[in-house]
Amino acid sequence: MIVDPANPVVRPLFEVSSALPESLEFDIKPVWTALAVPPSAFPARLGGYTEPSESPYARRKGAFDSAARGFGATADRIWFFRGANFIRYFERPERRDDTSDWLRTATYWPGLPANISTRIDAVLTGNVAPYEGHLWLFSGSQYIRYDPNNDTVVVGARPIAGHWGLPDGFAQGFDAAIHGVGDYLGIAWFFKGSQYVRYNIHTDTTEFGPVDIASMWHNWPDSFADGVDFAFYGTGPHEEHIYFFRGDRYIRYNLPADRVEDGPLNATDAWPALGRFMPVPQLFLREKYTLSTFHGEMGRAGVVGVPTQVGGHTRTEFYVVTKKTQATNESMSTNILESSSQQVVNNFSDSLRTDTSSSESHDNYDYGMDASFHGEAQATGLTGGEVNADLHVKGATHDVRTSFARAVGDQVNKARQDSHERHSQQVSTQDSSYQVNVETETGFKQVVDNTQNPDAINFVLYQLTQEYILVLSLVDAELVFRNGDDRAAASVSIRDMGKLLDNCVADAAARADVARAVVVTLTSVTDATGATRSLLAAGVTPDAPAGAAVDRSVRTSFTVKNSEGNPVRNIDVDGIIISVERPVVLTANTALATLHGSG
Repeated sequence: MIVDPANPVVRPLFEVSSALPESLEFDIKPVWTALAVPPSAFPARLGGYTEPSESPYARRKGAFDSAARGFGATADRIWFFRGANFIRYFERPERRDDTSDWLRTATYWPGLPANISTRIDAVLTGNVAPYEGHLWLFSGSQYIRYDPNNDTVVVGARPIAGHWGLPDGFAQGFDAAIHGVGDYLGIAWFFKGSQYVRYNIHTDTTEFGPVDIASMWHNWPDSFADGVDFAFYGTGPHEEHIYFFRGDRYIRYNLPADRVEDGPLNATDAWPALGRFMPVPQLFLREKYTLSTFHGEMGRAGVVGVPTQVGGHTRTEFYVVTKKTQATNESMSTNILESSSQQVVNNFSDSLRTDTSSSESHDNYDYGMDASFHGEAQATGLTGGEVNADLHVKGATHDVRTSFARAVGDQVNKARQDSHERHSQQVSTQDSSYQVNVETETGFKQVVDNTQNPDAINFVLYQLTQEYILVLSLVDAELVFRNGDDRAAASVSIRDMGKLLDNCVADAAARADVARAVVVTLTSVTDATGATRSLLAAGVTPDAPAGAAVDRSVRTSFTVKNSEGNPVRNIDVDGIIISVERPVVLTANTALATLHGSG
């Protein structure tokens, strides 16, 4: 069928508005690029070290304060506590372990007294009646008994002294506690420094101790002789084996055989997902991006219903019915093309963060990034002085930005598909007697009046498409320091990066290398056309980085062309355009057109 070009009803289907009004503009979460500065470049007070054994996480209580394995149905779950926070660790087959993010203990463990929720020194699991599945949480000189299955405090808070038959020196400040199993059912061991006591849960008395751990626990390694941080049991073939931790290392004790059988080994060898919670100090370039959307061409998609003929001197009525979206919230019913709500923007950023690419960093440390994407740009001058460090940094950051732009394009395409699927079955035609269900549908009556014309006319209802023009632009950058300690975290504008480097980087040569790397990557930005542009103010070079600052006046112009390749207008945005996406989306809107001939 051929649409009659002489009929003016058709023209709005194909014309593009000369104004191309901007519909949305929003900031997505930033892109973090690790500069791969080695730990040895940072001072010890910020977590710097030369050897892994010098890492702050290798110290007593350096990784976690305490931990406990779940009981019964939650035996595959381990809770690791640090300060006022904890993580849930889930053991999965084939080393597919997973964890939560850091969670506030006071929020997820209701009813805990403030002094206990901010630091849990030791956890003891009850495994005999009437305490099965309960946890004793010890902090300082107090304890509570908690039922994790019902999220309730059963007993607490009480002083340890007077309620536990422990020696005076063991009435506060435990390092670790572990219950007995098998032949030791009903027994508990409490550890403090280099000593421990053996306790009988049934009689509430100390059976013996304090004595040195190494004198009674066989094959005990020297590196664990002055204390442990926490302990819990294994599962499966190791369900009667105790894992003792000290810093970022562990040993495995075979309780029935009464000896250490494995270790010391790195904790991440057995629990790989813990690695993200033991971050090395690092510097990042944090880049801010804006995503702007503009309306492009409108066009026609498929025919709704069937073509209809209206005879001469007659009049036809029918309903155009649109089904309402049945989603219960905006984040489900809309996407980045159709909404700029904060929830939709956050969902889009989070989807980018989980997008995988060859250039995305494999460094899974938890630095508290609120990121949409992260990558790694190795500043080779920092770690051995390869000859062409400038080109390496330039190429690596270009790869990160390219991968980020590709991830944006992938998510935009998913949004396009989502809109297409939601709108494709949304529109239908019904006869004039149709009753619209106001709860699930909207509808309007369409009238085709041919009463003044003796000739029959053919007409058709089209569903419309809308082109979106999405412009991703780099608008700002900061230098950021992170080491896993919120108190040490710092971020500054590029103008002030010298102050941050003076505070965070111990060696003058390393400070110069970082400043050089930052200038290289921000003066070598490849835009959407393949040209190299600078985000920094003029006059700064890698060899003279002093005074570097982001140029707030940087803007980019993009020429929009229609489907015939003719320029329609220029779009001007702040910053440097990294990529442009032009998805065509099926809408729930319709237009009526008359037809001429067939075929």
